[in-house]
Amino acid sequence: MFIKLFIEGISQSDAENELWKIMQERNYNLQSLKIEQITNYWKLESVYVCEVTLMLKPHVNEEEFLYKLSNKWLFFEDEQTEALCSDTMEGCTIYCEKIKMINAFY
Repeated sequence: MFIKLFIEGISQSDAENELWKIMQERNYNLQSLKIEQITNYWKLESVYVCEVTLMLKPHVNEEEFLYKLSNKWLFFEDEQTEALCSDTMEGCTIYCEKIKMINAFY
């Protein structure tokens, strides 16, 4: 699974620390997690895009993992499934305060 997390922070290292904190505080049943890159989000000065490749443990499916991050998702299906949640979506609650948006591909 490849995900982009849009994390509020004062620096790139702050965003990376927040990402690790989020993943360690909650039990997401991850087998592995690799940060591919962290860049400034061009639309918002204090938001960083954390691109992450992760593997879930065999007994966890992708949607189960996603619903541990947020209560509401938009799903798009083409050659692969894309899921999107945002703190600006009506009725959407992202369970980590500093995450503004998540885009997942699997």
